[in-house]
Amino acid sequence: MMFSAIETDLQPRSMSATRANPQAPIDRDHLARYTMNDKDLEREILDLFSQTLAQSVETLTEAENQKDWAMASHTLKGSARAVGAWQLAALMEEAEDLNNRPVKDKARRELLIDIKAKAAKTKTFIMKLSEHAG
Repeated sequence: MMFSAIETDLQPRSMSATRANPQAPIDRDHLARYTMNDKDLEREILDLFSQTLAQSVETLTEAENQKDWAMASHTLKGSARAVGAWQLAALMEEAEDLNNRPVKDKARRELLIDIKAKAAKTKTFIMKLSEHAG
């Protein structure tokens, strides 16, 4: 029962990234709730997410079998949801749905292009937030 409450809390209250800017890569309202409005904690969490984002995408890119693909996509989906990166999390959910496809499947390759682009946009957004906070 507790798991479902936690899972629900990680879901966006609406499908938009944030009420103020639905195109934002990070839902700042969610992140503020998640960190109890602690700005230092927000920065620390976003920095950690940003640092691991490229490696997570690379792990997904290099997945050699369904197990590796499933683990990488699930891990990144959870991390993205934790920080409020709903658009990236949605792509990772699509990646999970493709787990039964062959590793070199065209749909996987096309989705990886979208994932890499969204990850880059998210990382840039986090860098800009850090610049403005400093």
